[in-house]
Amino acid sequence: MATYFSNHYTSTGIEQTAVDAGFRVSAAISHGRVRYKRADATGLFLTTDTVRMFTMQSGYRLLELWLSSDGYSGAGAINIGLHKSGNAHDGLVIDADLFATAQTTSTIITRTNMLSEGGSAAIAVATESAVNGLPLWQLAAMGAGTDTSDPGESWDFTITPSTSHTTNNILLTLEAYYTAGD
Repeated sequence: MATYFSNHYTSTGIEQTAVDAGFRVSAAISHGRVRYKRADATGLFLTTDTVRMFTMQSGYRLLELWLSSDGYSGAGAINIGLHKSGNAHDGLVIDADLFATAQTTSTIITRTNMLSEGGSAAIAVATESAVNGLPLWQLAAMGAGTDTSDPGESWDFTITPSTSHTTNNILLTLEAYYTAGD
């Protein structure tokens, strides 16, 4: 009978039969504090718009990402993705639809988890259990991101309409549960 060790005991991050006594797993995995961010945006969002919701570091580990709307958007659909923050929150796109592609906002009156099966473009690459808790840079690499290690950057969660809204003052809310590694 063998003894196996999880990523808390091995530097490779996969199960092994030998413990690495000198390895210490990151605090975000072993005992990170769950944090919460929430942002609201109201307006008439067109396909030419980018709505920057909130900022996170590329190394933060995303646990849940919730989207809700007041349901009064008429026609309209959005993408949810990541942009580099830049000097004045004007950075370039990393992946505009990593978390949602053409998500209809006229029917999302209740909260919907964008990291659940079918809600996230990253899920197309991996399963829900495989993406929950990954650092943002690893999630981005499942989409259009090109980083192979944490770049240590500030990134903005963004909403870009894929179909323009037809009603003024739509309310979109984005909420994130994450660990920051401290």
